[in-house]
Amino acid sequence: MAHTASDTQTSSSRYSHYRVLTFTIIFAAALGVRGCAVLSQPETPIADAADYHQIAASLADGRGYVNTAGQATAWRPPGYPAFLALIYRLTGPSVVAATIVQSFVGALTVLMLMLFGSTVLNHVETVVAGVIAAVYPGFVWLPRLLLSENLSLLLTLTTLWAVAMYLKSRR
Repeated sequence: MAHTASDTQTSSSRYSHYRVLTFTIIFAAALGVRGCAVLSQPETPIADAADYHQIAASLADGRGYVNTAGQATAWRPPGYPAFLALIYRLTGPSVVAATIVQSFVGALTVLMLMLFGSTVLNHVETVVAGVIAAVYPGFVWLPRLLLSENLSLLLTLTTLWAVAMYLKSRR
């Protein structure tokens, strides 16, 4: 029995739907475990996290990029406090709100890992990497902390995926 272009297209479509479903399930699981971690074990910001929280609250309140003494500072890089300040503008200076958003960022990080992985690995290896990242304790607990690593992991993987897609398109 000969395979037609229609058969190949149907098979490709089924694989695409299966891939989307698999990635969606892993994303939902990653979001769920991170959400549970954030809500069941809230963390009070200390050290670096306290600095990020203070600077972000100050930015959101319109007082500028200042430390606890109210003086302008360059002690922390501005990207992550600006990210937190956006959240605080919407919710007030709520650590709980920020960590809930970070749970979503952590789940997006898992999704970006799978998207990047799908450009260099086969489907099974990509899914295994996604499942491991979804439940890896260090990644699950990270959204509880107001640290720049939450956002930088997502941005790094997004950059890697974009570069891989660019290089793939040039072949």
